[in-house]
Amino acid sequence: MTGCITAVDIHEHQAGAGSYDGVSRAFSAAVRVTKENAALKQDLKDTQAALATERERNPALVRMAAELSLELEQARAELESAQHVPRLPGARSPRLPPRRRR
Repeated sequence: MTGCITAVDIHEHQAGAGSYDGVSRAFSAAVRVTKENAALKQDLKDTQAALATERERNPALVRMAAELSLELEQARAELESAQHVPRLPGARSPRLPPRRRR
């Protein structure tokens, strides 16, 4: 009987198609994982480069903070010493009329 499709033929065809489908899914998953791995490696390189840049900036920022701290301390000392200077009587406000003598 050539040309007739039997139930056995259909079953064998479905089994073969199923195994091909499984291999196809596994291959697709492997390709997806490979792409994700490459993207993650690139992200890691970018993050490491950014970290290296920030590590280079850190000593300069520490120096700047120390210098600003010294300048602030000097400004505070100057302000404190300026507060100990006796004040002279100030001139009258130009908005007020002069006092009348009686």
